[in-house]
Amino acid sequence: MSRQPAGLWPHSPHDLRRTELIDPGYPFAGASAWLPHGFDLVDRVLTRFSDLFRTAGYEEILLPTLVNEEILERQAESIKDFRRQLYFVGSEDSRQVVASSIEAQVCGLFAGWVAQGRTPPYRVFCVRTVGRHETSTPRPLWKERFVWPFFEAQVAVPPGSRPGGHGGADGFVSDLDFLVRGPQQVCLDIGLPTFAVERIYDSTAPKLYADRRLELVTILPNGEITILTSVYDLGVRFSDTFGVRYDGASMPMLNFAFSARLVLALLQHSGTVTGPRFHPDIAPIQVGVIATRSDDEDVASGIVRDLLAHGVRACAFVTGSGVGRRCATARELGIPVLLQVSSAERAPLGSWVRLISGERPREQDRPTPLGGAVALARETLRVEASRNGAVRSAGREPSPADPPSAALMGDGDLAELVGLCHRSSCVDETLRRARRDVIGRPYRWGVDTRRCAVCGVETEAAVMLGRKIRGEK
Repeated sequence: MSRQPAGLWPHSPHDLRRTELIDPGYPFAGASAWLPHGFDLVDRVLTRFSDLFRTAGYEEILLPTLVNEEILERQAESIKDFRRQLYFVGSEDSRQVVASSIEAQVCGLFAGWVAQGRTPPYRVFCVRTVGRHETSTPRPLWKERFVWPFFEAQVAVPPGSRPGGHGGADGFVSDLDFLVRGPQQVCLDIGLPTFAVERIYDSTAPKLYADRRLELVTILPNGEITILTSVYDLGVRFSDTFGVRYDGASMPMLNFAFSARLVLALLQHSGTVTGPRFHPDIAPIQVGVIATRSDDEDVASGIVRDLLAHGVRACAFVTGSGVGRRCATARELGIPVLLQVSSAERAPLGSWVRLISGERPREQDRPTPLGGAVALARETLRVEASRNGAVRSAGREPSPADPPSAALMGDGDLAELVGLCHRSSCVDETLRRARRDVIGRPYRWGVDTRRCAVCGVETEAAVMLGRKIRGEK
């Protein structure tokens, strides 16, 4: 099984198994099994996104994994043919397809709602496993054959409206804006810096699948760029194909999606020399209580009970040879705060607790009596979350008042903004001759006036260039 990109944690599939996140070889390569600790982490991430969409008026649905082949044939004839990228099951005269996305399936649901007289807009989201026919070597979480989690949302609005232009969900300017800005805030809240961009295309290339594609991308610690979420402005392609019509006209649609790749990027941004260090809000275990000696188990367990009673996710570490080994075990699980405890009654402080990992509050440099353990842990989590947010914010996109390069991460010139006007000839020339990957135009973030890199005219339009992870489309 191939290794992850150089310089990033996890360095190999073994790291993912050792830290109890996934088993990348079970039941087979390309269909990873999520272990309890990893599932807990991902469940907390998914809960953040699910809460966001529910608050914005989206309804959760669950669609079957298998789809009639006839549905994909209709999509192939009038939109785009993905059938070579799919898995088929069943006999030749009755074949089913392992679903790879939501668009075609959900059209049947929307058409039924129209027939029932339900008033649009329709907004739904779904989390499930999808199948992707990967012919190259699988890479855990990045290139899987059966992908979980796969989170999708779909919007259909009344004819005459544009999903990108009418009043949107939860107070956003539009549904399109919500599908970019809402997930972007969730990413920032869990320690994942992002840039919102819109893809540019060669003027001669037909837009078979969508009118526009907007993405959240992140610059990984090694300077490479990967896509986290995608938003497709589908127009009325799917409505025309599958008969989703309201008041006699086809309904415009939007699609949003992210996969396990977002989780992998989160792991890579959380990586340290010794393993991950998760944001306190999503860490399955927020505080690890390390026993100084094996006979400190009762004290460690008592502190864990106190922390749990105060809403802090905590676990005691009492096995293993010595404090160092117990700390290493806890660090492998991505625990952001570690406390060491001792019940040495003869010591000057008696039984004590001290901070050994996490962003240390300045006033807590020395061992503390056991009665201060909960306060020490909660304050350290608060400071750790603040520190984590500040570090991650260094990789967010600039505000209109920032210089364009102020928030770009990466070494040297791995990522930068260059001027690019809207002339199709300049766009086409950039796509053909750029020495780095063309990431996309900034979506609603401040760009200073500069000269177009192709024609030299002054413009406020720009494009982000960088280096994508190998194999990224």
